[in-house]
Amino acid sequence: ADITRLYQRPLGEFTAARNALAKAAGAKGEAIRALEKPSVPAWAVNQLYWRERRLYDQLIRALERVRAAHAQVLGGKRLDLATLEARHGAAVKAAADAVRTLLLRSGDAATPSTMQAVVDTLQALPGGGAPGQLTRALAPISFGAFGALLKGAATSTAMAEVVTFVAPKPRQ
Repeated sequence: ADITRLYQRPLGEFTAARNALAKAAGAKGEAIRALEKPSVPAWAVNQLYWRERRLYDQLIRALERVRAAHAQVLGGKRLDLATLEARHGAAVKAAADAVRTLLLRSGDAATPSTMQAVVDTLQALPGGGAPGQLTRALAPISFGAFGALLKGAATSTAMAEVVTFVAPKPRQ
């Protein structure tokens, strides 16, 4: 519980709060002290999880639907992927807009490079550890990696797990 609260704090307070928590933990403090401070994009996506859970959950559900549909298509089934991909793109946009607002409220400039890393991370979710505790921005898996997986994947589920899509870049 203390660690989850640590990731909910303002980014500028992370290190001092982590060190105080580690000190209070005594012998178990080294593991806490080893927790990495999140990057700005990772922290911002964490805040989406903690403060805008409905949007975060909608994003994950949309992504799961797209991945499952692609697995079915790879298995020979005909589906309307465009509709599912559009819903996923809309979920990414809504989440990115919410993250931009969270960043601005926290005093961050929400620069184009930060927002690109945020969008990349949103597209690569879920991944990178426990939800709400990312430490680094994630990158969507490239189609080159997807092709390599297709050659050796044992199941369509394994193939679907690597499919991510690029949403339009946020408007500045």
